[in-house]
Amino acid sequence: MTKTKMDSWTSRIHLLNSLILSIVTNYIAIWGLRYADILERVQLTFLKRILLVPINTPDFAVRLETSTAKFSLVIFKHMLNWLIKLYEMEENLLPKMCLLRQLEITRIENKYNWASQVKNLLEFANCQRSWRDINVAFLKANKNDLIDTFKQKGFRPERSTTTVSSYSNASTIHQNNSTT
Repeated sequence: MTKTKMDSWTSRIHLLNSLILSIVTNYIAIWGLRYADILERVQLTFLKRILLVPINTPDFAVRLETSTAKFSLVIFKHMLNWLIKLYEMEENLLPKMCLLRQLEITRIENKYNWASQVKNLLEFANCQRSWRDINVAFLKANKNDLIDTFKQKGFRPERSTTTVSSYSNASTIHQNNSTT
């Protein structure tokens, strides 16, 4: 990074998005649901190297400093877009037929069933509808709300970690200020 003489933070994040994320997000809506934790490591390792902080720096500190969303949010957005496309497809197309078959077998919890993984993510985003009631109109109308809820719920554990962490004095100062 120092050889490139990039001074601005936005150009570094743009580099992350163009080099790494553009390659990784290819069909991520399909394969990435189970691998979100591994992809988080790629993103965080990149950010830690840019910031020149030790690799053992807590992830929440890096996210807080960089205001970077978790990679699972990127996966969730792609998944919603793909789900909308699937619901808009004609019934005789293979992707739509696969989705309908997977929806039939979601009663049995299976970590390899894409529809089960989507169902779990939608439940995490407080989707109040069952699989039977989800359709294109619902997804399009509630897409932004689902994304916002997913983003807020994804940051909650990190916010609580920040206040109880012994990693830096900033968390101690925050605790002292909140008690007075």
